[in-house]
Amino acid sequence: AARRIVEATRRARAGTMDPWWFGTTLSGATLGIVGMGDIGARLARKASAAFGMKIQYFGRSRKSQAIEAEAGNATFCPDLLELCSTSDVIVVCVALNASTVHLIGKEQFSTMKKCACEYVRSTAILCNSISLFAHM
Repeated sequence: AARRIVEATRRARAGTMDPWWFGTTLSGATLGIVGMGDIGARLARKASAAFGMKIQYFGRSRKSQAIEAEAGNATFCPDLLELCSTSDVIVVCVALNASTVHLIGKEQFSTMKKCACEYVRSTAILCNSISLFAHM
């Protein structure tokens, strides 16, 4: 996964980098954001500017063209399954409420790319843990 960059940098400089350290390359990857509120929009801006990531998002409604442009030319994806199947990295940025409990489950995991990374910004209740472990 795209993490532990400081440790990976130290290992690379020391010449002790193992091949298994190489994870997902964020540069040019597609970022799928579930929940394009303030946090999702900030994430989109930063990911687009820093890594040149293509941004797509799923939410209750489409944002204005101005917000989409500001968020790295984000594209609205009206179907969560489509977002899961076309994203390299998926970040869930939704509030926990009755409609978001187990928002990500077996069906969503089964459509994700084999190399897709998922990060749930909130609580694990948003993901069906049994489906997550079965998918791994």
